Amino acid sequence: NGIAVNDRKTSFDLGAVLIGFTGNLYKDYAEGRNLDYTLRFGTSPQQGTNNSYLNLIDANLTYQILPTIDAEAPRLAVTFGQQLLPFGQEVQATEDLKPTINNALFSSLLDLSRRQVGLIFRGEYAPMIDYGNNYRAPLLAYAFGLVNGNGPNKSDDNNQKDWVGRLVFTVPADYQSLLRQLTFGASFYKGKQNLFVNNNANLVGMGKKDRYGFDVAYNHNPFGLTYEYTEGRDAYAAGTIASPTMDERKSRAHTATLFYNIGEQFVK
Repeated sequence: NGIAVNDRKTSFDLGAVLIGFTGNLYKDYAEGRNLDYTLRFGTSPQQGTNNSYLNLIDANLTYQILPTIDAEAPRLAVTFGQQLLPFGQEVQATEDLKPTINNALFSSLLDLSRRQVGLIFRGEYAPMIDYGNNYRAPLLAYAFGLVNGNGPNKSDDNNQKDWVGRLVFTVPADYQSLLRQLTFGASFYKGKQNLFVNNNANLVGMGKKDRYGFDVAYNHNPFGLTYEYTEGRDAYAAGTIASPTMDERKSRAHTATLFYNIGEQFVK
C-alpha cells in the first residue's frame, strides 16, 4: 500500500482512545424501572496516516422491564440500538474491562467482536445475596434477541435477522465460599450472510453464519480463570456466477485467561 516502515524496534503508541457517556433518561424512584442510555466513541492509530477519526461504538437505550428496587427479585431488561453481543466471556466485555487491547482471534475472525444493531433482552433469576459483603449473583442469567448481523454503523445487507442467545449458571455459594463466582455458560448465534464469487464481485445467494460456544469462569479475588470453546460454521461460495458451488467451512477455537490481582481495586 505504499507504506514504508524502516527497521522499527521501539515506538510510542496509543493503542486505543475511548470516550463514553452513560446515565439515566428516566429515573423511577418507586420501582427502579429506569430508562438508561449508553453512548461510546473510540479511535485507534492507523499506519501511514494521521486520520484516526472518532467512530461510534455503542449507542443504545436500556429499559428495566421488571422492578429493580428489591435486590432479591428477578430482573429483565431490554436494550435497543448498537451494542455488544451476549456471547461468551470476552465478546461481551467492554474495552475498559479487557486484559489486552487486541481481541482473542476467535472473536474477530468469527465476526463476534463487532457491535450489532438490534433488540436484546437480558434477565436474571434467583439471585444469591450477601448484604454484608455487597455481593449479588443470580443463579441463572439469560439473554436473547435479534440483530441485523451486518456490523456497526451499517444498514442491513439482507432481509434476514440473526438470532443470538446465552444462558449462564452460577454455582450457589456465599461470599466466603471457594466456589464463589464459578459460572458455566452456553451461547449461540444463528444468522445468514451474503455469498459472493469472483473476489466478492458477484452475489450468488445466502448461507449460514452460525456460532456455538461454551465457557467456564472462576472469579475469586485475587485469582481469576476463564476458558472458552467456540465453534463456527460458515457457508461460502466458489465457482462462477453462472454455476456457483456452495460448501461449508468449520472452525474451532480454545481461549483461556489467568488473572492475578495485586493490591486493592475498585475502592470507593
